[in-house]
Parts: sequence; structure tokens; C-alpha cells
Amino acid sequence: MRYVVLTDPTGANRVYESGGVTFDKLARASATASDGAEWEVTEDALIGPGGQRLDRLPAHRAFWFGWQAAHPETRLLDD
Repeated sequence: MRYVVLTDPTGANRVYESGGVTFDKLARASATASDGAEWEVTEDALIGPGGQRLDRLPAHRAFWFGWQAAHPETRLLDD
């Protein structure tokens, strides 16, 4: 399963289904997909154009560098 992990400037993390969407940029209340589409970031889901929904997944917070060491194909984006 592919998923998206978003971390805002406060350090809060949220994990969402990816639905095959790749994101390139995160702002406070939105994320920009690689195709330029803007997605609204909510507690329950990412809401895309036309109402497409990527649900939030349950997650356990861990240090990103530990994850990346085990999964080197992980792509990190920063604001």
C-alpha cells in the first residue's frame, strides 16, 4: 500500500491513502499534487478536485530517518 505522510510546521503528522497521487508541495491547509491539483488537508481526509477523497489512516509516530533507513525509496518533501 502506498500512502502520504504530511508534517506541518508544528511537527504534527498525518498519514493518508495515496490513491496513486504524488504530492510535491505542502502548505498549511493544502497540498499540491505533481499534476498541479490543489488538495485540501483535513483531519479526516485529503479532499481533491471534484471531491476526490483520500482517507486518513491510523499511524504511530516514529523518527523519519529510521523509516528512511529501512525504506530508502521514500521521498521526503520539505516546506
